[in-house]
Amino acid sequence: MIGAPGEIRTPDQLVRSQLLYPAELWAQGEEYSQVIITGHRSIRLFFLIVYPRQISAIHDAGLCDLLRLEFRKDQGSRLKQNIKSQASNQNTAFSAGLRPQQRRSLEIMGWIVLSLLIITGLSSVIGRASFLNDAIAVAPVDPILEFGAFDSRYYTNLAATVLHLLPGLLIFILGPIQFMPNLRKRYLKWHRISGRVYVASGFTGAVSGFVIGTIDPFMGFTGQGFNEAMATAFLSAYVFFCLTMAIYHIRNKRIGLHREWMIRGFALMTAIATERLLLIAFQATLDVDIGILFGTTFWMAAILNLAVAESWINLTRTPGNGAAHWKDLDRRAKSA
Repeated sequence: MIGAPGEIRTPDQLVRSQLLYPAELWAQGEEYSQVIITGHRSIRLFFLIVYPRQISAIHDAGLCDLLRLEFRKDQGSRLKQNIKSQASNQNTAFSAGLRPQQRRSLEIMGWIVLSLLIITGLSSVIGRASFLNDAIAVAPVDPILEFGAFDSRYYTNLAATVLHLLPGLLIFILGPIQFMPNLRKRYLKWHRISGRVYVASGFTGAVSGFVIGTIDPFMGFTGQGFNEAMATAFLSAYVFFCLTMAIYHIRNKRIGLHREWMIRGFALMTAIATERLLLIAFQATLDVDIGILFGTTFWMAAILNLAVAESWINLTRTPGNGAAHWKDLDRRAKSA
């Protein structure tokens, strides 16, 4: 009799299994589901034998699918929390101790040195352009006799020289702007446009420099001339490689690696200014002809600039994919 004392209100097992079991089995279902969903086949078989009605009810009510979904959501949430926790720990370690002060101090020193290199590079470009203007006006019959072996090759390779000077001018102007984070954040479109012009200038300057330095080295193709040609070939090829890698990584959204290869490329392209300063220093202290010094100082400038660039990259490489700028991480750590 339905509703009789001591009896249940729904004695029909079919009705009871469909209506009441889902609500009654939520607590049991959560316990069983962890084993049912993730357990070994033998464990699942054990539960099917020992608790057939409960498992059947869970399955009929669709609780397995629901619990499986909840379990996956919980696992995903825990994974995200672990990733965030690891990233937070890495960021804290990055800005720990005296490293923020070191980065800030070295940045100030770096901009001072870079300013000197830019002034030297621009002076060299302007001086070479002025020489070409005068040389074209003179139109000498024998350029070597008129200008000497060093300067005459710029006149005899006029097209390559022009394609070297104009990109060089753009590189020394646009290069430093590319590495200013505040300008990059505020004017991202300008950063991208100027970056394309900068990279195109770098490729053009590398190829034209290769032509001038390897096809017509002013000391010939033996001895110091060969040394100069090899230094020029290395510098040009590695600049080309650095810019190619920078493009590859930014197209794949790897901002940190893009930044690193751009730093290496810029360090090599400003090596010409470092070489000019080394030449001035050596000629002022040593009684050595420029022909002997030119190739050697080229190697010295390239190695010195690359060493400084790698040191700066290692000091400012941020955790993860490097998308976060080191200044932002240091600023957050300071305000925390």
